[in-house]
Amino acid sequence: MDKQYKLEEIVINGKKHQYKLITTYRRTIAIGVNSKNEIVVIGSKIVPKAYLIDFIKKNIEKMDKHIKNSVDACIVNMDKQYILLNNKKYDLIISEGDKNSYTIRLDKIYIKIKNKQSLNKVLKQIYSKKMERYIKDNKKLIQSYFNMLNIKQIPINHKWLKSRWGYCNIIKKNIYISDLLYAFTSTQINYVIIHEISHLLVGNHSRQFWNVVATIIPNYKQIRKDLKKGHIILN
Repeated sequence: MDKQYKLEEIVINGKKHQYKLITTYRRTIAIGVNSKNEIVVIGSKIVPKAYLIDFIKKNIEKMDKHIKNSVDACIVNMDKQYILLNNKKYDLIISEGDKNSYTIRLDKIYIKIKNKQSLNKVLKQIYSKKMERYIKDNKKLIQSYFNMLNIKQIPINHKWLKSRWGYCNIIKKNIYISDLLYAFTSTQINYVIIHEISHLLVGNHSRQFWNVVATIIPNYKQIRKDLKKGHIILN
């Protein structure tokens, strides 16, 4: 899809904002942030250009703020030196070593790193391994979500996402959730999985979409609110 984009720029209150514009024939327009922390606008040849520009002006500053608050920038607070794994606090015991490694014992994580730049790499590995295990351990639960919505099951994948908790590619039938979600509770992780599965039925965030989500998780509004509360690694 990136091959079809146009790099555009808009000025709001004297500040320049860049974004990638992808034009389609669909009836709706959208704006978001991709995995590279780039603002992407989905335009439409059906929608008037003036309407699209107005839509961008109303939303692009929110996207810039979202990028600045990227969870990747706050994966660990070095003053407090702890992280969350499934909403449980783990103290970090960090030392130098010949190679990067980690060991989890009770409520502590012993990390050996070759240099300071290696710390984030080790932490990302921890979250990746934990999320991989979570998906495997909850295989039947995830299958039940597909069954409840009468949707043919597709794999739930995971990877490090900087600016979103998950995404669903309706055309390719791909669902990814962020490894960093493992910092949260199981309820919050499951909400994101349900959210992305629901997009297989409704591609946008219309009332119809939220009605689909509510059939499985009626209290989704409170969970969404909790997920939006600032940095997720203790601030």
